[in-house]
Amino acid sequence: MSTLETSAKYLSEKGLQTNVVSSERLSVSREGDRMIDLARTDAGYQVSSWENVPGPGEEDFRLVVPTLDEALLITWCYYFSKNIEIANWELPLHRRPYWALPKLQYKLANAGHVSSRQFEAIRESRRQRALSDPTMKPFGLAFAERTQFIVAGKHCQSGALLFLRRDMEETYVVAGDA
Repeated sequence: MSTLETSAKYLSEKGLQTNVVSSERLSVSREGDRMIDLARTDAGYQVSSWENVPGPGEEDFRLVVPTLDEALLITWCYYFSKNIEIANWELPLHRRPYWALPKLQYKLANAGHVSSRQFEAIRESRRQRALSDPTMKPFGLAFAERTQFIVAGKHCQSGALLFLRRDMEETYVVAGDA
């Protein structure tokens, strides 16, 4: 039995649906949820969930980790972990395995507070800046990292939304719904 077949058996025992696509690739899912692909690469294991074409959509991700154990941990946490709470913010960190907790905590503490109108202007200016870069294609992960803001969390008391740029370089608190 290959390493991925053993991993598929383990994940199946945890209640996930698995499909060994090849000796190098495994697909994992849970009813009513997104699919995750695990694939062996020269650099380790790629963990991805990519449903939008060309993407990425807000929920899409792709990252490479050095070990299969780390890829399996990301997969298990994705499906079974719960949101975490930091300073009255409810954050689905388990759904963003490419975000690091220390950087998220720093960005949360240093977030800009803006109105919905100001945030929309910021979002559009980042998109226009990226589009004006002649080396940047107007789609794909590199473009999204510089332009896509993701709802990173909701404040438990005020209902304000926390928007974090996909590459974690900008963070804004927007009162109400943006």
